[in-house]
Formats: sequence, structure tokens, C-alpha cells
Amino acid sequence: IDANFDKESLKINSTSHSMELFYKEDGKMHFEFANIMLPDSGTDFEKSQGYVSYSVKLKNNLPIGTQLKNTAFIYFDFNLRHFVSMILRI
Repeated sequence: IDANFDKESLKINSTSHSMELFYKEDGKMHFEFANIMLPDSGTDFEKSQGYVSYSVKLKNNLPIGTQLKNTAFIYFDFNLRHFVSMILRI
């Protein structure tokens, strides 16, 4: 999570399945859906999806034009990670 966000304000809004949130030693957030066992999308598209929705506040007094960077890696089983990246400006 970008350093311009107030990590203490993080709130989990909803999840598709039970999950645990923890922070790794490097400060990165880690959402873990243990034993989620999703069917493949060809078998059941709706049930093949998992998600987590969260909200987090910005730190105070950020200047206009501040970039908010977010990067996510999604792992399925023991396969290679899928990269997701987003940059927002305020």
C-alpha cells in the first residue's frame, strides 16, 4: 500500500470468502484466502471469482498532484503470480 495512505484507517468492507489480513516484514499487505477451492471459470464463472473490498484514508495535507501507487500480485495455487498495477492522482 502506498506510503501516502493511512494504514491505521484500513477497513475491510467485504470479501467473497473468509480471509486473513496480515502485514509482511516489508510492510506489504497480504490477504490470504486459505483453502478457497474456487471452481474453474469454464465450469462455474460466478463461483470462480474471489475478491476483497477495502477502504483506506489518505494521509493529511497531501499536495494536489500526489501520485497514489498500488501494486497487487495474485497467486493461484502454486502457479506464477499475476501482476495488477494502478496509479491514481489526487
